[in-house]
Amino acid sequence: MNLRAAISVPLPWLTLLTGKLFGHDAAKKRPSFFIFPRTLRFTKGGWLFTAVLFVIGIAAINTGNNLLYLIVATLLSFIIISGIMSESTLRKLKAGRIIPKHIYKERGADFAFAVENGKKFLPSYSFTVEELPLDGLSAAPAYAVKLDASKKIVTASEYTFKKRGVAKLRGMNFKTRFPFGLFVKGRAELSEEEVLVYPAMEPVEPEMVMEAAKQGAGAVRKKGIGGEFYGLRDHTLFDDSRYIHWKASARSGRLLRKEFEEEKEEGVIIIF
Repeated sequence: MNLRAAISVPLPWLTLLTGKLFGHDAAKKRPSFFIFPRTLRFTKGGWLFTAVLFVIGIAAINTGNNLLYLIVATLLSFIIISGIMSESTLRKLKAGRIIPKHIYKERGADFAFAVENGKKFLPSYSFTVEELPLDGLSAAPAYAVKLDASKKIVTASEYTFKKRGVAKLRGMNFKTRFPFGLFVKGRAELSEEEVLVYPAMEPVEPEMVMEAAKQGAGAVRKKGIGGEFYGLRDHTLFDDSRYIHWKASARSGRLLRKEFEEEKEEGVIIIF
């Protein structure tokens, strides 16, 4: 086998190298502040397609069969078309987050993306929008089948924050397998935004709810200071004239003072 000739077939080797440099594994190693303009990752079908292309390419070089060369050229054209059409899908896509009012730790929050296609003539097909990786955040990608030129759509997503407090979102990532599903091409868009995550909400036992319902202010059947009427007694010089019951005093011919029931204050327990 002519190894030098095999290496001279550049496109599959270049594609493999690009996937290694810009793919998912490389994203874990590079600094979080550094974002490539495009990322490329092989799918299972893409690995199989490239392996078949590599085998047929070596066979064509060794045998000199024109039919095999034609097959290799056709397979290479699929890769080129895939790169052109996937790039067309990702170009000029813009997205903004629609953030819910209340977000709680470890509880799914209903986010949404308002996605706009800035291209004037070409639509975008079969792409996803997802949040850039962030420590303590699990976000589901939002999927769109088609977005016509100069149009907008809203796609739903669910975010789950594992930490309370202020979370700083970095941006969104557009991904597509269009048109043949050989590669997953991605394009990142920085869009920094802060969201406030409240503490986790725990379920309350029914017994605790019933006990809390019994708490509060209640009346005690004895006189004191309160809001409920208890009875009448003779007015003295030391009593406040505001509490004189004038109708009863007019009927009895002497000044009578209103007395009220004593209120019993109960403590209310708030569980965090």
